[in-house]
Amino acid sequence: GVHLNDTLIRVNAPAWFVEYIMVLYLIYWLSAKLPFSDGIKLIALCLACLALFAVIRFTPLRNYHAIWLQYVVVFPVGVLFGRYRSRLLSLLPQKSGNRLLLLIPTFLSLYLFSEWDQLVPISSLNLLRPLALILPIVLSAALYGALNLQSTFLLFLGTYSYEIYLLHAPFMVKYDFFLFRKPLYIWFFAYFMSLLVLSYPLARASAAIQDRFVHLDIR
Repeated sequence: GVHLNDTLIRVNAPAWFVEYIMVLYLIYWLSAKLPFSDGIKLIALCLACLALFAVIRFTPLRNYHAIWLQYVVVFPVGVLFGRYRSRLLSLLPQKSGNRLLLLIPTFLSLYLFSEWDQLVPISSLNLLRPLALILPIVLSAALYGALNLQSTFLLFLGTYSYEIYLLHAPFMVKYDFFLFRKPLYIWFFAYFMSLLVLSYPLARASAAIQDRFVHLDIR
């Protein structure tokens, strides 16, 4: 994700998030290795993410990794939700009809996210903006689960979401892979379908490498 540009070293825009993921995975792995309870490990994880924020914010690293700052809250919040998902969902209305009320905070959160600059003029709070997008995703998932619907397409997206995530920015930003061609509604569909097709061999290759090296080390 780093390349030479004249005399300066700059972050390659399409790959910045891959670097960020690797750093976050390292923090997660180190936190998981601590000989303490899960609660203490989660606190350590959150503190490590905040420390990463401070290091980038107040050192020359900001010149290269400033884009990381706006996502510093997303990873620990995602881990916390994954750990306490069952407890959080138990607080929501259990009846399908009542869960339709979740549409209200869902749309309010989306509105807050879209109008953040006007509603929250304090720039230092921008790192909390992704939370306004996480909440409607969580609530939408809860609403979908209450309806007991099954979708093969959504299951496919969930299975290969990580590979789609890794592929989308390099093609979108670096290679202009169909996305910015007109008419957009047609070429975006072609771009999206291409990502779905490419995600499958990437997932297979990743699984083969994992089976070959990671599982071998465990055995």
